[in-house]
Amino acid sequence: PPTAECNQETFKNAKDGKDYYPVYIGDKDGITDALEKYRSQANIHKKVYTQGNPKLCGTFTSMESRAAQSRAENLATIFNFPFNKDVSRSIDIDEHQKCRSATETKKAIIKSEVFDTSIEPSFKETEQKVFEFEGVFQATLTRSSSCKAAVIIVKPILDGSATADDIDPFESLVVFKPSATEVDVFVSIREDGFSESDEEFKLEISNFAKTRNKRAVGQTIDVSIVDTNVWKFRDRNFFETLLCSNRFNTDRLASTEKTRKIGSNTIVELVLSQEEIILIKKSTFSKTIREKKFKSRKPVTFIEIYDAQKTKHGQYTKDDRIKAYYYQYISGQPEIEKVEKVLNVEKVIKVLNVGWVDIPKKPNKDQPKRAITGAMNGCATVVMTKKNDDKNLRVYHLQSPGPRGKEKWNKYIEIIKKHHVDVDAVLTSFSWEDYGISDKRMAELENVKWNINGYGHFTVVLLMYDTDSQEWYYASQLNLHGVYHNGIHLMQTKEDAGG
Repeated sequence: PPTAECNQETFKNAKDGKDYYPVYIGDKDGITDALEKYRSQANIHKKVYTQGNPKLCGTFTSMESRAAQSRAENLATIFNFPFNKDVSRSIDIDEHQKCRSATETKKAIIKSEVFDTSIEPSFKETEQKVFEFEGVFQATLTRSSSCKAAVIIVKPILDGSATADDIDPFESLVVFKPSATEVDVFVSIREDGFSESDEEFKLEISNFAKTRNKRAVGQTIDVSIVDTNVWKFRDRNFFETLLCSNRFNTDRLASTEKTRKIGSNTIVELVLSQEEIILIKKSTFSKTIREKKFKSRKPVTFIEIYDAQKTKHGQYTKDDRIKAYYYQYISGQPEIEKVEKVLNVEKVIKVLNVGWVDIPKKPNKDQPKRAITGAMNGCATVVMTKKNDDKNLRVYHLQSPGPRGKEKWNKYIEIIKKHHVDVDAVLTSFSWEDYGISDKRMAELENVKWNINGYGHFTVVLLMYDTDSQEWYYASQLNLHGVYHNGIHLMQTKEDAGG
């Protein structure tokens, strides 16, 4: 109504109020068409609203794209939203035909006979797992062959450990298209970032025609939400899936004053810090505007060394921290000159300038199962065997050694052997050839590198011990970071690394 307010109470008021009508459902891409229809049908609106043109109010709910698309398609199939793009009708309101409750809506759907409302579909699986980081649970419903469209209701049953804080608790209308024997149903999962036990809930099918006192076989599915604290997992396939679904950043493990003090051959405690990257802009009237850089993506997960003195690290319990072997990145050349005093006489000596750490070949239950270093953009992880020690390996963060096996690479390996006489041979390595990008893509980046807003490539590299195969393996994730913003080199600032 023209006299009503457009605010967060609008949809609540619409439930009980008069002259509230849903006219559009979809994503933001369709809003332009909805607004145009609103303008073009202004004269029709006046016939319904005698006080003037009605207000067009909307709400936006952020959700995983598959869940959003499924919900919008199902509702748009059942109901006519006049401002949707493919609907060729205007608002034609008959108060006598208005459904004023969910019960009346269900009766109207049954009476229309447009859909088969008496079908008895079943879930394809009786139990499934979903990882919390995925953001949505997907199950498949099946029915016997039919040429008629059908609609059923699917609702979550919170009789397990999951609550309305963990999932979207609302029931959904699900549509089988004509001749379709399968349809997917989605439930949004809410990631809370806490380390916790797996949470459980059920999904139940109910049709319009009758109410079930007893749930039949296939009418429910048991769902377990697996906690996504990345450090809890030993399963290799899961961890690689996690790397494909979340953005990680190890720039804060890079060579800083604090990390240099830690030194080589060290075990550290790590924490995960999820943060939105915020851009600060000035509007035309010099008003400060803060907005997310990545509006449609998850926050960046920074991997940081736990520091009890940091205020933000005070929230992490012992269970939120994980121990890891740390082979630090040290800037500069692998070998540098250093002045030392011996009997009050200054002497220039050459020392190794490469971060390293010893790791056990097969860690016991009390030893870390991970090794980590700062972000790489040309460096290499080099793993070497040790003389007279068949239980441990030594891992180095070698500074930009160039192609594996070439002159520069071989020279750097010889420098390591000269200073660390207890190492033997290179067992394996993980370098630019393994985690990098193509020459073509590199050239594209070089073209914008010195522009006002340029990008740099930075790769998260970890060594993970798989307890099943009893082997160490590499895991990596390459990201492009905005290293320039309005001509300012962001890497020179304290906390903007990787921004």
